[in-house]
Amino acid sequence: MVIDTPTFQRDDFLNTYFQRTSLLEQLIVIILSRSQKPLNRGRVSKELAALKISFPVDEIEAALQTLVTMRQIISHSQSGYQCAISGFTTVLGSSTLADDKLEELVAAHRRQKRRG
Repeated sequence: MVIDTPTFQRDDFLNTYFQRTSLLEQLIVIILSRSQKPLNRGRVSKELAALKISFPVDEIEAALQTLVTMRQIISHSQSGYQCAISGFTTVLGSSTLADDKLEELVAAHRRQKRRG
């Protein structure tokens, strides 16, 4: 199946959606895609902390709102935030692509922090 092909997942799916997203937005989408249930902002922050990275709460909130309103990649309800595009949970939920991309994003964040 094409959807199971790593090249499709990376080049045709993920890169299409991530073209204009920030590093934090990408991290959030991957975190949400791996969750079986909606997450609130505090839980997203804890998931980032589990990766040994942190962002100010206002930056997390701004990224979440951008993903909901401008990018329409995630949705927000009383239960929390979740992927609005079912393909994210299907393609990324348990794929090695998600693991690889997460590792790349964490490394990029650490490089940015070192540069100041």
